[in-house]
Amino acid sequence: MINFNSYQWENADDVLVVELSGKLDTDSAETFFAQLEKEVESGHINLVFDCKKLEFISSLGFGMMIRAHSRMQKANGAVKFARLEGFIAEAFQVVGFHKLFENYATVEDAVKSFAD
Repeated sequence: MINFNSYQWENADDVLVVELSGKLDTDSAETFFAQLEKEVESGHINLVFDCKKLEFISSLGFGMMIRAHSRMQKANGAVKFARLEGFIAEAFQVVGFHKLFENYATVEDAVKSFAD
């Protein structure tokens, strides 16, 4: 199960931080994307995925990240990652996501990168 907790970052109204916790896999992928769609429909197109509490991501989960990236680009937005650690960071390296997505040590750094 994936938990999707989102909030506006202070002094960055155009950036939504999405805390992911749990597992992004076959059982949770569609729920994840449905929640993401609600945020886009609400006008949020610049997202920071905070992965500190993400425990597992499957190949379908990685597919959902690509789908999220594509969806944000179509809306003239972007997806960035923060606090990828341990197994999740290794998995991102193995599948080459480090070449596609920006990853930041802190949520604050990721949010600030949208202003650059």
